[in-house]
Amino acid sequence: MTSTAAPNSGYGPAPGSAPRDPQPVPRDPDPPEETPEEPEPATPGPAGPDAPPEEQPETPPGTPAPEPPD
Repeated sequence: MTSTAAPNSGYGPAPGSAPRDPQPVPRDPDPPEETPEEPEPATPGPAGPDAPPEEQPETPPGTPAPEPPD
């Protein structure tokens, strides 16, 4: 019994392989940009800069606290 497949001569696809796509599948030219989620602003504590005046410390932030009187 002789084989009906042509011998592999080095040209074209190998016998029995799937045919190649004549045109490559185009990729999406403009992928949807991921919108980064903006972090919510941190809520200041009771002594934060946006706190009401009665809750703000008497000294500005960054300065050492005054020593309590003896």
